[in-house]
Amino acid sequence: MSRNRSGFTLVELMLSMSFISVMLMAIALCVIQISTIYSRGETVRQLNQAMRVVATDLENTTAISHPFDVSAAAINAGRLCMGSFTYVWSTPTRTNTVSGGSAIRFGRVSDPARSLCNAGSLSTTTISGDVIELMEAGDRTLMVHSFSITPVIAESAAEQRMYSITMLVGTNNTAAIETTADDVAVCRSPSDASADFTYCAINEFTITVRAGIR
Repeated sequence: MSRNRSGFTLVELMLSMSFISVMLMAIALCVIQISTIYSRGETVRQLNQAMRVVATDLENTTAISHPFDVSAAAINAGRLCMGSFTYVWSTPTRTNTVSGGSAIRFGRVSDPARSLCNAGSLSTTTISGDVIELMEAGDRTLMVHSFSITPVIAESAAEQRMYSITMLVGTNNTAAIETTADDVAVCRSPSDASADFTYCAINEFTITVRAGIR
């Protein structure tokens, strides 16, 4: 007695395998895209978190400082002397380091005499003393690409002064960064072969601080 047996034809098997392959490829692409978005978000998160710490410290330190003069030479050397404390940071063209040799991203050091802003000290890149690093190292290495501070309002009667501080802060992936005609650091466009959308981020932050013990 004969029995009829049904099964998959070769064409049906090939179609099934093709469908499964397409599904697996789509899943892999989705996972890669999700991973890229997450990594990009983590880069921006670390950047914003670091700047919150820096901004809060600048506001608090300025609030307990007397009004101070801004030295362009000191700013170019990566230093801001407020009186009791001095802020020190590295720039794309100059690396300030602690005595042990590690680079200072953005730190604060006790400097009541403002010695770090003296003309004779500006050429020195090794900072002595206990430097408190405010831009802690995470998975992303951050740096100050530019820093400017401008007096805004002076209140002579109250011996107070307001300053506007603008910082351009971002990752330190030099290969993925280019400089515009205005000498501003930006991440390369995605169409550039050297671009790094996932790990390159540069943002400008502006805060207003008040000096003068109230």
